[in-house]
Order: sequence, then C-alpha cells, then structure tokens
Amino acid sequence: MRLSGLATPSSAEATTISIYFRPTPTPSPTPDNYCEPPVLMGEVNENTEILTGIVEKGSTVYVVLGGENIPAVVTDGVFTLPLPAIKAGDRLVVHCEDANGNTSESVVKVALGTRGAIQVVVPAAVRLDQPIQISGSATANRELLVRMSVGGAERFTQLVQTDADGVWSVQVDPGRFHHDERVDVAAAYSDGLSPGADGEDYFLCDSMCVLRPDDQRLTEDMTIISGEADPDASLTLTYDGQNKQLTADEYGRFAFDALPLRAGMTVELSAVDHMGNTARASWQVEAGERAKITLALPTEREGYINSRDDTLILMGAAKKNLDVIVEIQGASTIVTPDDRGNFSVSLNPAAFEDGMLRIFAAYADGFTPACSAEMALTVDTQAPMLTASTIGDNEIEVTATELHVQSEPGAELILRAGLSESRKTADGQGNAVFSLGQQKVGTSYTLIASDAAGNETEQTITVIEQIRDVRIQINRPTRGEVVIGGRFGIDVFILQTAPIDLYYTITNNGEELVRGEVDADAMSDLRARDKEKMEAQYDDLEASYDGKRMRANIVIPQMVSDSMMLSIYSNDEGTEPVLLAQQPFACGAEEGIAGVDDDRAAAEMPQTVHERVTTDTFAFGLDKADTQVFAPSQVYLTGYNYSEGNLAMFFDYIIDGKRYTMKEIDEAGGSANATFKARNVGKELGELVPGLKKPNTRRGGAIMLLDLSFLPEGEHEIQVVLIVGSDQYLMQSRRIVTSSSVEVDKNVTRTLQSRWQ
Repeated sequence: MRLSGLATPSSAEATTISIYFRPTPTPSPTPDNYCEPPVLMGEVNENTEILTGIVEKGSTVYVVLGGENIPAVVTDGVFTLPLPAIKAGDRLVVHCEDANGNTSESVVKVALGTRGAIQVVVPAAVRLDQPIQISGSATANRELLVRMSVGGAERFTQLVQTDADGVWSVQVDPGRFHHDERVDVAAAYSDGLSPGADGEDYFLCDSMCVLRPDDQRLTEDMTIISGEADPDASLTLTYDGQNKQLTADEYGRFAFDALPLRAGMTVELSAVDHMGNTARASWQVEAGERAKITLALPTEREGYINSRDDTLILMGAAKKNLDVIVEIQGASTIVTPDDRGNFSVSLNPAAFEDGMLRIFAAYADGFTPACSAEMALTVDTQAPMLTASTIGDNEIEVTATELHVQSEPGAELILRAGLSESRKTADGQGNAVFSLGQQKVGTSYTLIASDAAGNETEQTITVIEQIRDVRIQINRPTRGEVVIGGRFGIDVFILQTAPIDLYYTITNNGEELVRGEVDADAMSDLRARDKEKMEAQYDDLEASYDGKRMRANIVIPQMVSDSMMLSIYSNDEGTEPVLLAQQPFACGAEEGIAGVDDDRAAAEMPQTVHERVTTDTFAFGLDKADTQVFAPSQVYLTGYNYSEGNLAMFFDYIIDGKRYTMKEIDEAGGSANATFKARNVGKELGELVPGLKKPNTRRGGAIMLLDLSFLPEGEHEIQVVLIVGSDQYLMQSRRIVTSSSVEVDKNVTRTLQSRWQ
C-alpha cells in the first residue's frame, strides 16, 4: 500500500498534510539499496500529541525536533512517538533506517491547531501599595504575550505560559503606574497565530482617598464641618474625647453638624474609601468674634486707691460664658462672665503697697490678646506731708500776716477759721502762702492738705501773743537742697529789735542729729544790701531793726534722707525756747565727681522737675526724692558746666544701663539738646524759680533739655556724662518713675521751650 497526500496552506499560512488510503497492487520487492520514506498517518498540528506512521518492517525510526533526536517505537512497520509540546510552524524530520542500513527522511511542518479564546481577568481598581495580580485562561500549554498601556503608551510587556489547564497569571510592579490612571490590558498568543479572540480589559489605579474640607480654619463660632470625600467613604470626626461617624453620599458630600467647638480644641477628621485608602485633616480651633474686655474700678478718686478706700469691687465685661483670667500683682484669678458677659472680683486695698498697681485681664484660653484689657492705678495710702511756718507747738504770733505751708506738690490746701476758709494748691515745689487777716489771741486755724489720691493730713494752729519782734530767714540750706553728708555750713539772716541768743537743731524724721548754740555777740553784721533786701520782704516793719548773720559749720552723719529739718530756736536766758524758723532739706551720700575739686563736689539738687538751679559745678534738674513720679514728657535735665570759658563739650546719657547720645535719643522718639554759651540765668530762670541763687556768669553756660517720652512707664535710672575733649565726667545719677497719669505744668514747658532755644 502507498500513501499520497496533498498539502494546502491554511488561512494562517500553516501547512496541512492530508493522507488518503487506496488499494495498491502488491509492491514488488524493495531493492536492497533503497529505504521507503516514512509515511505519516493523519494531519500533524500543534494539538497532535502522538505522531504515527508506516515504515518497512524491521526499520528503526527517530524524529528530529528542535535539534533533538527522539526515538520512536516501531511494531510490524508502524511507528508511534508521544510528542512534546509543539507549535504551529515547527519543523518535524522523521528519520528511518531499514534492516539493510538504508535511510530515508520525511519532513513535515506543524499546522495550526484548534485554539481557545484568551480571557483576561482584572480587578475593577487596584491600590498602588502592593503588587498588581493579572490572570486569565487560554489554550493549555501555550505562550502568551501580555501588554499593559496607559493612554496608548506601553508600560509593561511580558511572555507568560499557560499551564495544563490553560490558566495563566502575571504579577506587575505597581511603581509603573500612578493614581487615577486607566491601565489597558491585552493578551495574545505570542506567535501571532490566533484563530481564537485576543483578551482585552482594563483596570483603574486608586491609591488615595479624597478628603477636601470646605473650611481650612475652624473658629469657636462655627458648628458645622463639611466637605467632599470619595463617594460612600466612611468618615470619623474626633474632638474633645468624642467620635462622630458618617458615610459620604453617592456624590462624596458629607457634613458634621451641631458641634460644640472651643478655642484651642484639636479636631481631627479621617476618611476611608472602598479600597481601604485613608486621608486625614486636623485643625486647631481658633478664637472667634470676641468682645473686648473692659475693666472698671470705682474709687474715691479715679486712677487712685487711697487710705480711705474700703473693699473695692473690680467690674468687668467680656464674652459671655467664656473664662477670663485676671492678674493682679502676679496673682491670677479665673472668673466666668454671666449670660450678659459681666464679671466682678473683690479687692482688698490693704494688700497693695504704695506705687503703681496694674490689673491685667485676658481670655483664659490665651487667644486674641487684642481683646485683653489693662488698668493702671496709683496706690497711695500715705497722708501728705504738711508743715507750716509756725513756732512752738503749731503756734503763730498774733502779728503774723502770712502762713507759709509746704506739702506734696499739687496738694489741695484748705485753711479754715470758723465758718470761713481759704483754698490754695501747692506749687511744683509743694509751697503755698496764705494771707492772714486781723487775728485774735487764743483763736485757732484748721489746716488741711489733701493729695491727688484723696489722703488727708490735718493740723490745728493756735494764735499766741507776740514774743519778740525777730525775723529770721534761713538761706542755707535752701528748701529742696540736697547737701552732701559730712561738713557743711548753715547761713541765717536775722532782723531783730534786740539781740537774741539762738540755738539750732538738725533732725531726721524727728530724731535729733545735731544741736548747737550761737550767742548774739558771735553773730556778724548783715551787709547793708542784704538787710535792705530782707526788709523789703516785710510790710509791717515799724521799729529799727538790727541786721545780723548767723553762720555755723556742722558735721552730720553720712546718710541718704529727704526728711532732714533745720530748726532755729530763741535761747534767751530765763525764757522758754521759742521755735523761730524751720527749713526742710535733704541729705545725699557723698559722691566725688571726676575732675572736680572736693570743694565743688556739693551739687545743689532742685526740689522738683521744674526748679532750675545753677552752682559752681553742675545741677541736675530732677526732683530731690528718689523714685518721684513724673509725666514722661516733663522730665527735663538742666545744668551749668563747671569749666571756665565757652568750651566745646557734649553730654551722653546712661538710661537704664544703656548709653545714649543726643542723636540716639532723638532717634528713639524723645528729644535732646544742649546750648553752650553764657546766659543771664538769673533772669531767665528767676521768673520761673523765685529766689534763685545768682550764678557765676563768667563760666561757660550749658543748658540741657531732655524729653524722655519714649521710655515706658515705670522706674528708670538716669546718669549724665559730661564729655570735654577726651575727658569724661559722671555728673549725676538719679532714679525716677514716669507715669502718664501725672498732671504736667504745660505753662512751664512752653516757657522753657521758647526761652531756651
């Protein structure tokens, strides 16, 4: 039997071998030198698992496939061979060798077999924080080419093999893709011969959850937190130890309402979408619209707490039901305003020391300092000092026509006699003069001094008979003068109708430090011009008066005090001592001045900021008492230099430890200027300060004006440094307190500024 076949190309250009069997005559014996080629039985395609054919009996057969010789089993001229996986287009060579050693070959090309359609299985969406798994099915034991692309641009390509069941899978690195991309997946047989349909599908990349709150800031006035998230995302709001949960609607909108937010509260919002992606947002709740805090303290005199104030109630207003912290002298109290926003705090005036008292109030949660409030009060529980030109035990002679009084600067003074009264205001040095009418022995006056805080001092003055017609004027120390502790001189002018022995005392707060006697015959005659000048001060002189001058050099302890008092008493033998005159002054610590002789070191100190005094050395125009309170714009420095001639010199100022030039003070917001030339200081200053000692006008004049309005209110230390060439001299050092609540003498200011340009 002979086999013949017809090979026709398939649509996939593969070769198919068709085998037809027909009866043939019995062949003639095969020549010994010829081997009949193998005849294959049936079509060979990629689905063929066993290759079968016919050869001469006794032959051996092997098949060459992919360079490998695979032996077949031959039985009675029929050979069989289980095939490994083959592909369409593979070339099979069947080699036959008969019993005589003759060989022959048959060649066949594997045809396309039956293939199943390729299926691709992908998730609808994937996260990009873990490998992406893609799988599917196709014809078993076939090689597929899997491609992934985004927008037509290829991102991934890989060959995969289906298993015996036709299942395939591939794992892809998620780093190839980005959130919100669409990834197209295509799978096809790698040989390109695909009678079955290629597989195609796509998936979306979803690696994050959308969370967009409507408000980027939260304030305590808000009650709703809303926004946008992934549709159907689960949201959790955490605040003040509580959790609220809800699900976004199909459009992704959400809203948490009825929220009790407070300033300073931390609020956190989290969202989880259907893929498990999370998103978070957080806020620190800010203060909302708040009423400015106000404070009010009803006192007897606005801005002051005095010795007569009883328990005080601090009144305030703020945002209702929101805690307020009130700080007084470092102690804090928390109060809660009522539904109207009002609150109150009880104060005990006895707990406050004299000086500045500041009360500060702010919302307790620390927000919106612009809504805080501050109140400054002056605590003054000290009665004003009060002295009068009396003798003995607060007595005046019946012939006295004036009563000279000294108290606190600006104090209100009242002199009452029966139903009548006279009122005066103490000047910048604390002085006032009451004119007395016709008097009667035995009657009395009531003298009252009331300071700015409303504290009062009262004394009764009795009218007595005239003891001796003697008039005494203390010229040194002057009122307000600060003498240097140690040796200094007393200088007293006397008008008397008869010689009189005197003694003097110097006391400090009533404690006697020095006592001395001066006999009448030890006094020198008063110069004529001094006697005439003194007599001109009295309108009632009728008799002839001798003019005498009492001088004494004394030594007082080294001390600092503004409560020194020089008292002059009559010391006639056989009569009771009578107080004739008194003069208050102050004592300062001894302090040398570089470059100045010791006899020039005792600089006179004005009693108040408006008194201008010149000496042979230098004068510093501030109040005699340390930490005296002044208005900032009224703290002026004035002085005269000690050098001969009109020399070029400059001044620097050390304020609270920091050194300023005049220019730097101007730049800081104050003003400073100094004029260096001879002036008629007696004329210029005498109008402002009656009784001013005449300066030595041969010396070069230096008048300074310093405006310290740029300093904050409170206590300050001020030093003046005089610069002459390469030499520097520390002239003065004083402490003051500045306060905007102090009244200023604008008339004096204008006069100084206009005259001293």
